[in-house]
Amino acid sequence: EREVFVQRLSAAGAEVGPNDARVSDLGPAGDPGFDASGVALASNPRAREYLVAWSGDDDTAPLVDNEREIFTQRLSATGAEVGTDDARVSDMGADGSTASAATDPDVDYNGRADEYLVVWEGDDGTAPLADNEFEVFAQRLSATGAQVGANDFRVSDLGPDGDAAFNASLPSVAYDVRADEHLVAWYGDDSTAPLVDNEFEVFAQRLSATGAEIGGNDLQVSQTAPAGDAAYRAYSPAVAVNSRANEYLIAWDADTGVAPLVDDEYEVWVRRFGAGPVLAAPEAVCATRPPVTPPPAGNPAAVQVSREQLLINQRISQAAVRRANAIQAWLDAGLEGRDLCGGAVGPVELDAGVTVGWGAILATPVAPTPRPVTEAPAGGGDPGGVTLSREQLLINQRISQAAVRRANALKVRLDGGLTGGDIDDGAVGPAILQPTLHILATVAPATPPAASQTVPAPAGGGNPGAVKLSRTQLLINQRISQAAVRRANALRERLLTGISGAGIKDGTVTALDLGAGVGP
Repeated sequence: EREVFVQRLSAAGAEVGPNDARVSDLGPAGDPGFDASGVALASNPRAREYLVAWSGDDDTAPLVDNEREIFTQRLSATGAEVGTDDARVSDMGADGSTASAATDPDVDYNGRADEYLVVWEGDDGTAPLADNEFEVFAQRLSATGAQVGANDFRVSDLGPDGDAAFNASLPSVAYDVRADEHLVAWYGDDSTAPLVDNEFEVFAQRLSATGAEIGGNDLQVSQTAPAGDAAYRAYSPAVAVNSRANEYLIAWDADTGVAPLVDDEYEVWVRRFGAGPVLAAPEAVCATRPPVTPPPAGNPAAVQVSREQLLINQRISQAAVRRANAIQAWLDAGLEGRDLCGGAVGPVELDAGVTVGWGAILATPVAPTPRPVTEAPAGGGDPGGVTLSREQLLINQRISQAAVRRANALKVRLDGGLTGGDIDDGAVGPAILQPTLHILATVAPATPPAASQTVPAPAGGGNPGAVKLSRTQLLINQRISQAAVRRANALRERLLTGISGAGIKDGTVTALDLGAGVGP
């Protein structure tokens, strides 16, 4: 009476949790007429679960004894059964008929869609297929084990349909998160020239995330001997994905008979297999801000040479200076995780001490909630000390010019890119990394990158002697002050939207900036 069992192991290989925990329970307990075999396993790191698949003989209606189908069971991280017990996946042939069978499953996990793909060797017998004509079939399953998409869709088509002399066997599957596709490999007997009957080779088929065939159809991977020679064969492929290189590795055992090997001398062989193009990294998820309402155009004709107008211009300039100072203080305080757009940091922003790979999406990027940009309150000052004079006009002009220079310097700082030195240690959590990016290893830098700096341009010499107390000069000063406010407002909006990867210098985010949950 064969059943499926599991054992958890620590990273050091020590047994953990229940010993030899039983997973399947096909048929009545104590009856050796029912069994489970051909076990496959995949992990779902997002849900911290496993999915176990096997081929089994069960008698739960409408199934009968000796009617083999594919079953699955979800397991928690601790190995406890989750969800439907021994969920049936395949339905080869008619229910209640032992003429059809599903065997030798394999399963992988799609880390983008949060779903599984189960593949198996099946004898369906439904036209145009004949009885005992084995092909590879597949079924998508949701993270909860529910069937998704087309039912038991066919992957392979070796030999003519309806001819049981040609078969596909022992499929293996791997998912490439970077290209968002699966690769299924199997060994089989095909008659497509120059191959002949009973000449077994390894074949592969790329599938989209939804199960559609992409690339060439049933591509031959192995070549064990001269084409057309059925004396040498390839068997039992296994597939793995290299996410960094965006390619697969297919391994199999074969008898090639090619010198220095002899007939019936089986060895293991491998072949690299290319995946589709790497998907573009998704845009970072930044905050959405309401549109900024521009200030009214004003009425230049209403500007008069008066003490009141000097005070208005001075207050506009001072507001611009306070806003620019608040922006600088915000940057100098260091970026927190909430200031960074979701998915903002990718491999380009990480320094050479951080080794990355790609895998399942572990955290969904979310919009940031940046710290407020808090301005100092307006100083009381002594409005009564403002006199209608050329000297006061020059003071106001210098304040407004200083505000413009400060705003320009802050824009240069942001446009040039902030660095890891601007980011608080540990601020880059899982949701800040690009989806599917995984940190494999880290080495802290001996000297962390320096924080960016705000460097205002020096005051221009100008010609103070040319400044006259006039309506025209008052208008000029007012426009300079308003420009400083507009520039400071635009910079504040950039910060409150969140800092994206485009706002961080390449190669400056170090191991020191990475937070809990992203490290190896």
